Amino acid sequence: MSIDTFYAVDCVYSFLHNGGARFIPSPEGEGSSLPLHPDVITSREGRQGGRVLAFAHNRHLQRGRAEWRYLDDLYSWWPAGSHMDQIMGSGYAVIGTAVGVSSSNGIGKPEESTLEARLTAAPGPARLIPTCKGQGLPADEIASLPRRSGSAKNPTYFPLGPESFTDFDWLAVLDSTA
Repeated sequence: MSIDTFYAVDCVYSFLHNGGARFIPSPEGEGSSLPLHPDVITSREGRQGGRVLAFAHNRHLQRGRAEWRYLDDLYSWWPAGSHMDQIMGSGYAVIGTAVGVSSSNGIGKPEESTLEARLTAAPGPARLIPTCKGQGLPADEIASLPRRSGSAKNPTYFPLGPESFTDFDWLAVLDSTA
Protein backbone atom coordinates (compact mmCIF):
# COMPACT_ATOMS: atom_id res chain seq x y z
CA MET A 1 0.00 0.00 0.00
CA SER A 2 1.44 3.40 -0.94
CA ILE A 3 1.93 6.08 1.71
CA ASP A 4 -0.81 8.20 0.06
CA THR A 5 -3.27 5.30 0.18
CA PHE A 6 -2.29 4.52 3.77
CA TYR A 7 -2.78 8.18 4.74
CA ALA A 8 -6.21 8.28 3.06
CA VAL A 9 -7.32 5.07 4.77
CA ASP A 10 -5.92 6.32 8.10
CA CYS A 11 -7.91 9.57 7.73
CA VAL A 12 -11.11 7.68 6.91
CA TYR A 13 -10.54 5.31 9.84
CA SER A 14 -9.96 8.26 12.17
CA PHE A 15 -13.14 9.95 10.97
CA LEU A 16 -15.18 6.76 11.44
CA HIS A 17 -13.62 5.87 14.76
CA ASN A 18 -13.87 9.37 16.24
CA GLY A 19 -17.35 10.32 15.08
CA GLY A 20 -16.40 12.54 12.13
CA ALA A 21 -17.28 16.16 11.46
CA ARG A 22 -17.82 18.56 8.61
CA PHE A 23 -14.86 20.88 8.25
CA ILE A 24 -15.51 24.15 6.44
CA PRO A 25 -13.10 27.13 6.61
CA SER A 26 -15.01 29.92 8.32
CA PRO A 27 -14.55 33.36 9.85
CA GLU A 28 -14.57 31.66 13.26
CA GLY A 29 -11.38 29.81 12.37
CA GLU A 30 -10.13 26.88 10.34
CA GLY A 31 -11.90 23.62 10.95
CA SER A 32 -15.12 25.04 12.32
CA SER A 33 -18.21 22.92 11.82
CA LEU A 34 -20.89 24.85 10.01
CA PRO A 35 -24.22 23.55 8.73
CA LEU A 36 -24.00 25.19 5.29
CA HIS A 37 -26.03 24.48 2.18
CA PRO A 38 -23.99 22.99 -0.73
CA ASP A 39 -24.68 26.03 -2.96
CA VAL A 40 -23.28 28.38 -0.31
CA ILE A 41 -20.19 26.23 0.15
CA THR A 42 -19.39 25.90 -3.55
CA SER A 43 -19.97 29.55 -4.38
CA ARG A 44 -17.92 30.76 -1.42
CA GLU A 45 -15.06 28.32 -1.89
CA GLY A 46 -15.10 28.81 -5.66
CA ARG A 47 -14.54 32.54 -5.20
CA GLN A 48 -11.71 31.89 -2.76
CA GLY A 49 -10.14 29.10 -4.82
CA GLY A 50 -10.42 26.73 -1.87
CA ARG A 51 -11.27 23.08 -1.52
CA VAL A 52 -13.89 21.61 0.75
CA LEU A 53 -13.83 18.38 2.72
CA ALA A 54 -17.28 17.37 3.84
CA PHE A 55 -17.54 14.32 6.03
CA ALA A 56 -21.03 12.94 6.27
CA HIS A 57 -23.11 9.78 6.00
CA ASN A 58 -22.79 7.96 2.64
CA ARG A 59 -26.44 8.73 1.84
CA HIS A 60 -25.78 12.49 2.09
CA LEU A 61 -22.76 12.40 -0.22
CA GLN A 62 -23.69 9.83 -2.86
CA ARG A 63 -24.30 10.88 -6.46
CA GLY A 64 -27.48 8.92 -7.07
CA ARG A 65 -30.98 9.05 -5.68
CA ALA A 66 -31.17 7.92 -2.05
CA GLU A 67 -33.78 5.49 -0.82
CA TRP A 68 -34.68 4.32 2.65
CA ARG A 69 -37.22 1.63 3.42
CA TYR A 70 -38.41 2.12 6.97
CA LEU A 71 -41.11 -0.23 8.21
CA ASP A 72 -43.70 -0.23 5.39
CA ASP A 73 -42.71 3.10 3.84
CA LEU A 74 -40.17 3.88 1.12
CA TYR A 75 -38.57 7.31 1.30
CA SER A 76 -36.68 8.66 -1.71
CA TRP A 77 -34.78 11.93 -2.23
CA TRP A 78 -31.91 13.60 -4.09
CA PRO A 79 -29.14 14.00 -1.48
CA ALA A 80 -26.58 16.81 -1.26
CA GLY A 81 -24.04 14.68 -3.18
CA SER A 82 -26.27 14.53 -6.24
CA HIS A 83 -26.60 18.32 -6.17
CA MET A 84 -22.85 18.77 -5.69
CA ASP A 85 -22.23 16.44 -8.63
CA GLN A 86 -24.52 18.57 -10.82
CA ILE A 87 -22.92 21.83 -9.67
CA MET A 88 -19.28 20.72 -9.73
CA GLY A 89 -19.26 18.02 -12.41
CA SER A 90 -15.86 16.32 -12.53
CA GLY A 91 -14.71 18.54 -9.66
CA TYR A 92 -16.84 16.52 -7.25
CA ALA A 93 -15.14 13.46 -5.79
CA VAL A 94 -16.67 11.26 -3.13
CA ILE A 95 -15.45 8.36 -1.01
CA GLY A 96 -18.07 5.96 0.31
CA THR A 97 -17.31 4.09 3.50
CA ALA A 98 -18.16 0.61 4.67
CA VAL A 99 -17.36 -1.69 7.54
CA GLY A 100 -17.27 -5.44 7.88
CA VAL A 101 -18.22 -5.65 11.57
CA SER A 102 -19.18 -3.02 14.12
CA SER A 103 -20.48 -4.87 17.16
CA SER A 104 -21.14 -1.68 19.13
CA ASN A 105 -23.41 -0.52 16.29
CA GLY A 106 -25.21 -3.85 15.85
CA ILE A 107 -23.52 -4.62 12.52
CA GLY A 108 -22.53 -8.28 12.32
CA LYS A 109 -20.35 -10.14 9.86
CA PRO A 110 -21.48 -9.52 6.26
CA GLU A 111 -23.34 -12.37 4.59
CA GLU A 112 -21.52 -14.39 1.94
CA SER A 113 -21.37 -12.85 -1.56
CA THR A 114 -22.40 -9.36 -0.40
CA LEU A 115 -20.22 -6.48 -1.51
CA GLU A 116 -18.89 -5.95 2.04
CA ALA A 117 -18.01 -9.66 2.32
CA ARG A 118 -16.12 -9.55 -0.96
CA LEU A 119 -14.29 -6.33 -0.11
CA THR A 120 -13.30 -7.34 3.42
CA ALA A 121 -11.91 -10.61 2.02
CA ALA A 122 -9.07 -8.57 0.49
CA PRO A 123 -5.88 -8.37 2.62
CA GLY A 124 -5.54 -5.81 5.36
CA PRO A 125 -7.66 -4.30 8.09
CA ALA A 126 -8.48 -1.39 5.74
CA ARG A 127 -8.54 -0.85 2.01
CA LEU A 128 -9.21 2.04 -0.37
CA ILE A 129 -10.70 0.80 -3.62
CA PRO A 130 -11.35 2.81 -6.79
CA THR A 131 -14.79 2.18 -8.30
CA CYS A 132 -13.94 3.55 -11.78
CA LYS A 133 -17.64 4.55 -11.76
CA GLY A 134 -18.45 0.92 -12.52
CA GLN A 135 -16.79 0.99 -15.93
CA GLY A 136 -15.19 -2.25 -17.04
CA LEU A 137 -16.99 -4.26 -14.37
CA PRO A 138 -19.39 -7.09 -15.29
CA ALA A 139 -22.74 -5.27 -15.12
CA ASP A 140 -24.83 -8.44 -14.62
CA GLU A 141 -22.63 -9.64 -11.75
CA ILE A 142 -22.69 -6.22 -10.07
CA ALA A 143 -26.48 -5.90 -10.46
CA SER A 144 -27.02 -9.31 -8.86
CA LEU A 145 -24.97 -8.59 -5.73
CA PRO A 146 -27.07 -9.32 -2.65
CA ARG A 147 -27.37 -6.55 -0.08
CA ARG A 148 -26.14 -7.37 3.40
CA SER A 149 -28.46 -7.13 6.39
CA GLY A 150 -28.56 -3.84 8.23
CA SER A 151 -27.81 -2.87 11.77
CA ALA A 152 -29.69 -4.41 14.67
CA LYS A 153 -29.39 -1.09 16.53
CA ASN A 154 -29.56 1.65 13.91
CA PRO A 155 -32.22 1.82 11.16
CA THR A 156 -30.26 4.60 9.41
CA TYR A 157 -27.33 2.29 8.63
CA PHE A 158 -27.26 1.60 4.89
CA PRO A 159 -25.10 -1.20 3.50
CA LEU A 160 -23.34 -0.91 0.16
CA GLY A 161 -25.12 -2.10 -2.95
CA PRO A 162 -24.65 -2.30 -6.71
CA GLU A 163 -25.23 1.47 -6.98
CA SER A 164 -22.15 2.09 -4.81
CA PHE A 165 -19.96 1.67 -7.90
CA THR A 166 -21.56 4.68 -9.60
CA ASP A 167 -22.43 6.71 -6.47
CA PHE A 168 -18.83 6.83 -5.22
CA ASP A 169 -15.37 7.31 -6.77
CA TRP A 170 -13.66 5.26 -4.07
CA LEU A 171 -14.76 2.88 -1.34
CA ALA A 172 -12.92 2.96 1.98
CA VAL A 173 -13.60 -0.35 3.71
CA LEU A 174 -12.62 -1.35 7.23
CA ASP A 175 -12.75 -4.88 8.61
CA SER A 176 -13.99 -3.62 11.96
CA THR A 177 -14.51 -0.53 14.10
CA ALA A 178 -13.06 -2.36 17.13
